[in-house]
Amino acid sequence: LSSPLPVRACPRVHGRLGASQKARFRRHTGWTSGSAFLRASYRPPGDARDFRQSMPPGTRISVDGGVPNVTLPSFAKSFRPGKIKEIMHEVLKGRLDGLTYDPDNCSTWCREISDEVKQRLKLLPMDRFKWVVQVVIGEQKGAGVAMGCRCFWDPKTDNVAEEKFVNESVFAVCVVAGVYLY
Repeated sequence: LSSPLPVRACPRVHGRLGASQKARFRRHTGWTSGSAFLRASYRPPGDARDFRQSMPPGTRISVDGGVPNVTLPSFAKSFRPGKIKEIMHEVLKGRLDGLTYDPDNCSTWCREISDEVKQRLKLLPMDRFKWVVQVVIGEQKGAGVAMGCRCFWDPKTDNVAEEKFVNESVFAVCVVAGVYLY
């Protein structure tokens, strides 16, 4: 590559390095520093052009908006929150209905509920999904509780479902995230 490349994360780090660290950085990465850009002195071995040349003839890669097209699950095998909420509701109600809050048993209940939900999700005809199940159980005293989560995923295939359970002494929240494996 002979044209200057815009720097993503390197200029701040590169500006704070000492002379020997800069030399080591250049030696290991092959980058040389310019005024506002880093210039590449070589083409990395995993470059996309090398990859395309090694593909069989007639193979096409289509890119929409900078993201390559991938195989999406069919509707029958896609993440549908309604079915998953039914499973979570059945498990939460079956396990926690009529129980009183006991702080010593809460961690065991959470683990047992999450394992049961996970086992029932694996029986669904949704192949190639990674299931993440989180259960929180607390004492019902009338106070509000906020729960949050942050994830990076593909909104076309991945989704989340949550279900709440409340009785006189216990509240429980079950969250299931399904991440499709391409």
